[in-house]
Amino acid sequence: MKNTPLITCAILCYNYGHYLQEAIESCLGQAPGAYRLEVLVLDDGSTDNTPEVCARYEKRIRVSRTVNQGFDATLTRAVREAEGDYVALLDADDLFRPGKLARIAREFARGVLFVSHDMDVIDSDSAVTGAGRGGNTSTVAFARIPAQDLLPVGNEIDFHLLGHGGGGVHLAERLSAYRIHPRSMTDRSASSVHARYFSRTKLAAAAKGRRLAAASPAWLREPAKLRRACDYYDCLGHTEELEARLNERNLLAAVAGVPLMLGACLRNRSWNDKCARMLGRLALRTLRAHFWKPVP
Repeated sequence: MKNTPLITCAILCYNYGHYLQEAIESCLGQAPGAYRLEVLVLDDGSTDNTPEVCARYEKRIRVSRTVNQGFDATLTRAVREAEGDYVALLDADDLFRPGKLARIAREFARGVLFVSHDMDVIDSDSAVTGAGRGGNTSTVAFARIPAQDLLPVGNEIDFHLLGHGGGGVHLAERLSAYRIHPRSMTDRSASSVHARYFSRTKLAAAAKGRRLAAASPAWLREPAKLRRACDYYDCLGHTEELEARLNERNLLAAVAGVPLMLGACLRNRSWNDKCARMLGRLALRTLRAHFWKPVP
């Protein structure tokens, strides 16, 4: 068993005690496979019943509790404090499906450094309401030692860099359940705050990826692919920033941001639907501001 890889299920928790038991059980109840299991709960200074829930499991899990530091710091702790060869992230309000670890263990055995997969979407009562492609926190897993080169991280998107540069795979299988509820950690509204957060994290990931490509760590197999991914993240990041400026109704700043977005898209030699939507919104706002006059 010593040569069997250890996978750490790193559960990120801040005041999600109501859902935490279900998340822990979804890790402890995994189907057997060619792996060993560690369950690590990273409690980011919860003020609810999270410590009481963890206490029910005694030696079956490991708990690391700090004062509240935020999501990015908790993600960074997941890499630093996990003991596994691989880390599977799980938000405390989400779930793993029973066959997840056995399935991703087979992929890691092939030598990939990063695995993502599709997901179910569930409600507060764990009923399935839809499906999604994934790529978010509870749908990614990665090799721990290479991930140390990414620290500190700002968002789970940083771990995708391992897949771009060191070998990764996306599985079209729903191996996790992502919960939508009124207290979800990520604000999915169309506010400028939401758009600017994703702009900042994508642009930061692009900059980090370029630094890694230049440094050439031992795990980097495809530097050209990593650089292309960084160009793509730049394109998305500038698009999100344009969306934030439009949501703030800052027309002048939005116009000023167009060359950055278009330049990033040209470098990436690609175009995405969101770029077109943002340019359409900008054009409409410009027409309204300068050419449409109110009827007397």
